[in-house]
Amino acid sequence: MTSVVATNQTILVVGGGIAGMTAALEAAETGKQVVLVEKNPYLGGRTVQLYRYFPKMCRPSWGLEINLRRLKANPRIQVLTMAEVTGVSGDKGNYSVDVKLSPRYVNENCTACGECGKAATSEVVDEFNYKLGKVKAAYLSSDMAYPQRYLIDPSVIGTPEADAIKGACKYGAVDLDMKEESVTLNAGAIVWATGWQPYDAAKGTFGTASIVYQHAGYNDYYPSFSPDGKWLLFDESTEDAYDNATAQLKVIAADGSGVVKATVQNVSSYVDTSVVTLVPMANATTPAVYSGSSSSLYGWRCGSTTDGTTVGSKYLPGSCRG
Repeated sequence: MTSVVATNQTILVVGGGIAGMTAALEAAETGKQVVLVEKNPYLGGRTVQLYRYFPKMCRPSWGLEINLRRLKANPRIQVLTMAEVTGVSGDKGNYSVDVKLSPRYVNENCTACGECGKAATSEVVDEFNYKLGKVKAAYLSSDMAYPQRYLIDPSVIGTPEADAIKGACKYGAVDLDMKEESVTLNAGAIVWATGWQPYDAAKGTFGTASIVYQHAGYNDYYPSFSPDGKWLLFDESTEDAYDNATAQLKVIAADGSGVVKATVQNVSSYVDTSVVTLVPMANATTPAVYSGSSSSLYGWRCGSTTDGTTVGSKYLPGSCRG
């Protein structure tokens, strides 16, 4: 049974993304008791799901690890993951909040050793990566997951696979008898920080595809692919830095394999309607193989006729001639 200490002097923060974590930390560091509620198995929200974020193209770990360190060190914050608010009553200064807690089937003894994941044989949809792949039925949401505790998918509970998963854990962390719980919290104030929904590219488009052409006066930084390999994103600037007032985030369409083929438009009659290709490289000689997730790139092979480029090499910059 989950024990939560909360009074009408407690601040309840709903949503464990970067905004909710910051609100909880700032309140706790002024001396308030805080309960932080998050429906996912981990904190960090959309930020922790990003490869890099604009405009400085920082990795999520660079900002989140500081907040996680502060959170772990502050005894005034109680974190409830896999928790959803189902009802709120009362008035300012004296709220009563109903919270539903879904079972993780893994308790605080978990060391994230990964043996349970090795014992799992079935796969489930990877919610962390926007359902674009699959993970084992016993899994850690991500390397940065907080709490660092595995999760067992409900679909295997009651099966021999679940018993094998439990048997693989030598720390007694797997608890297949966990049930859904409901708790009622008292709070004097509520901070609602439930985040935002990302744009669904399947329902439309990001706009007209930009031309991939290293033209004079522009520099492109940090190219990376969307998790499905259908969009290439990069930071473009007219200055020799990626984090200045001229910086813009550009998005162009790819073919799903990671290869970008762009048709030149409105540049010159010598090159208009011709194609320029960009192929992501794993190293100096080997093209990167798209594996279902965004990853760092060694570099690009640009303008090779072997890849389908039809623009004459004399019209391409020196860095884009195969």
